[in-house]
Amino acid sequence: MNITTFKCKDFNPGPRRGNATIRVQKTKLAFSQQAVAIIGLKTTDKVLVHQDNVDPGVWYISKDPEGFPLKSVKKSKALLLYNSKLADVILTAFEVPDSAFNFEVSTKVVNTKSGTFWKLTVEE
Repeated sequence: MNITTFKCKDFNPGPRRGNATIRVQKTKLAFSQQAVAIIGLKTTDKVLVHQDNVDPGVWYISKDPEGFPLKSVKKSKALLLYNSKLADVILTAFEVPDSAFNFEVSTKVVNTKSGTFWKLTVEE
C-alpha cells in the first residue's frame, strides 16, 4: 500500500491549551487567558507593542496608560485588542499579511527605566 499519512503534530493547530499566547489576526490580537495571567492584565489595562530596532524579529509587550485598550471575551478570561492597522504591521513584518500566527509570551520580564516588558517569541 502506497499512502501518505498526515499526522496531527505536522500541522499548526493554533493556540494550545496551557500556552501563554497572543494570536495575531487580520483585525485583532487575542490574548489567551494564560498570557493575561502572566502579564497581569485586566480589562481596564492598556498595552503597547514594541519592535526591537536592532533586531526587528524581536518583539515585546508592556502595560501603559497610553496604550491600546483591551476588551473582554464573554465567558472567558482571555482579552482582545482590536486594531487592524497594528495587526497589519505585525503580520507584514513576519511576511504573513493574509494569515495569522501566534506569539508566545515569555514568563521572564525585562525591566528597564522605561518600564516592564514581556518578550514575545514566534511559535513554531
